[in-house]
Amino acid sequence: MDVLMHYIALDRTRKKTPTSTPKIAFHDTSFPASLMKQYGRFTQTALKDRGKIKKDINPITVVVRHILNSTTRQVSTNAYKPFALFRVKRISQNPEPTDSAVMTVMLIQAHASDGMERCKEITEASVLSAAKPLSVLVYRDITPA
Repeated sequence: MDVLMHYIALDRTRKKTPTSTPKIAFHDTSFPASLMKQYGRFTQTALKDRGKIKKDINPITVVVRHILNSTTRQVSTNAYKPFALFRVKRISQNPEPTDSAVMTVMLIQAHASDGMERCKEITEASVLSAAKPLSVLVYRDITPA
């Protein structure tokens, strides 16, 4: 497991109040198992063309609407459309699985600040340089003062 992802999970459980309940609960035991079986298809997107990616992700877009309906408890007769999915070209792929959390944090920050154009500027070298300050933040938070 990536160190940053483990830290984020620990930080979330630490901040969670004892009275809070999770907003979404999966009661279908086959859903997580089927996600684990499809892990390779989701992580190797650089090797696929647009049609294969759409074929792989389309079932998830169908499931998400049912999850949203069950959590909001709204029953609607309107026909739902699957989420639109498109892949922006020239965004670098992460070749190193151990840096996936750092890459994710950088993509979220870049997209929040300047949109897709800023995401295109992230390179493998910038991921390595961003990992150092993030590791210092994690170290400062987990060590006693």
